[in-house]
Amino acid sequence: MRRAITRSEVETERLGEELARRRGGDVVVLLEGDLGSGKTVLVRGIARALGIDGREVQSPTYNLIHEHEGTAGRLVHVDLYRLEGDEIESLGLDELLTGPGIKAVEWAERLGAGAWPGAVRVRLERLAGGEREVTIREPASAGN
Repeated sequence: MRRAITRSEVETERLGEELARRRGGDVVVLLEGDLGSGKTVLVRGIARALGIDGREVQSPTYNLIHEHEGTAGRLVHVDLYRLEGDEIESLGLDELLTGPGIKAVEWAERLGAGAWPGAVRVRLERLAGGEREVTIREPASAGN
């Protein structure tokens, strides 16, 4: 487990970029945290590592799924904020999350604690003064 404090959106993006580069181009990243905690900001950093313009990465709250192709890989960005139980199951996440690329899922706590055991779990929490505490849990097979 790794913990970091980021003091700006730029630092949070850099953490996402570092995570993507360390893990390579094929991983599921489950993001948890309250509204405004920085989940989409971290995904912008992941996108940048894949050669995707970070400005293209928006919260997919209304479209639910955004797919981006970059010079260094593919990003699938999913937002479960407005969904529950059966609605989540109807998205076909099994197929989507096993495909190539980095798959970032916001509001992953809606999947349940045991979902995607091989995934990287990232929890973001807002602190006083605009800082964020970011906790990254990688699967044991990652050597961490």
